[in-house]
Amino acid sequence: MLYMFQNVIPSPIYYAGKLLYYSKINREVNKKMKRKIVVLMLALGSLFCYSTVVSASDDFIFESNGDGTCKITETGTFENVPELLIPSVNSSNEQVTELDDYTLYKCEAETVTFSGLNGELHEDVLEYSECKNLVIDSCNLKIGSSFAGNLEDLETLTITDCELEFDDYAFYKLGDDATVNISNSTLSFGDSAFEYSGIKEITIDSCDINANSSFFGNSEDIVSFTLKDSSFESKDYAFYKLGDKATVVLTDCTGVFDESAFEYAEISDLSIDDCELEFGDSSFANNGKMEKAQIGNGKYTFGEYSFYKCDKAVEFTIGGEAEGNEYEMDDSFGSYCTDLTTLNLGAGKYTVGSEFFSNCNSLADIVINDKSELEADEYTFYGASDELKISYQNQVYDADSFANMIE
Repeated sequence: MLYMFQNVIPSPIYYAGKLLYYSKINREVNKKMKRKIVVLMLALGSLFCYSTVVSASDDFIFESNGDGTCKITETGTFENVPELLIPSVNSSNEQVTELDDYTLYKCEAETVTFSGLNGELHEDVLEYSECKNLVIDSCNLKIGSSFAGNLEDLETLTITDCELEFDDYAFYKLGDDATVNISNSTLSFGDSAFEYSGIKEITIDSCDINANSSFFGNSEDIVSFTLKDSSFESKDYAFYKLGDKATVVLTDCTGVFDESAFEYAEISDLSIDDCELEFGDSSFANNGKMEKAQIGNGKYTFGEYSFYKCDKAVEFTIGGEAEGNEYEMDDSFGSYCTDLTTLNLGAGKYTVGSEFFSNCNSLADIVINDKSELEADEYTFYGASDELKISYQNQVYDADSFANMIE
């Protein structure tokens, strides 16, 4: 009977074993639950992070072109989205090749990035956006008019490694003290691309630029413009009325600046060096804030009145030490620069028109490098100071004796 009772009623050892067994199961369950919770939290965190970089796919409306490509026709406003990356493919893995008119009109994302897109962006895509940073990287695009016009809150524009063709008013009225950096790109612009912008600083490096009229015209807040290692061609008034006592530097460049390129600009310091450039008539005329100008080594052609009435300029330096420099300057190149006191001409060949620096009545000191060749006439320095001294090949001349010497 005792044996049967022991088989019916489990011993305390039995219960202790069961308790340990279930405790182990519970621990395993808890571990699995914890792992699932961690995975879920990571997934939610990843989704949250993704949504702060790129909006949810529902915020983009795609229209298939039926050939493996598609276009974006509509988007949301992207309110409270710090960074918006425009997708290059849709959920069906079709390549995005177009953005429709007004696609991102009044977009509120803080940063908008176009990367790796090939195709066409239609008109007004980003106009009146509130974004502060715009990035275009590794794209090949044809872009309609007013693409990013009236982005008055923009702080930075960065374009790198692109081939882009912009229609008129691409960045019209862009920026509030904005910084523009363009590098390693081939770009063409229609009329008034950056006209009336609030840009503060511009750097263009290693680019091929073709710009129509008023490229940066009437952009009166610019304090720094640098163009280096680039090919540049612009139509008239490209930088008309540019700057607020701006520093302008052109280095290692080739190209053409059409008429009145920098006319009525407010440039305080101009430096051009190691370039091969052609400037049209009145290219820097009527710069009322220019204090000094330096045109260094290279080959240059200037039209009539290029620096006419830069009446605050005190010192001009033209030419450097390199052999083979060529400077061709049409009539009245620097006439009526009334505060000009000093002119330095470095090594090179100078072919100047009539009245090269005429009616510069403060001009008192001209130093001409012994390796320079100057072709001029009796009106070259007409109207200079009565105390004018011209130093050339260990001789000192006045205006009349110098004119007689070079005839």
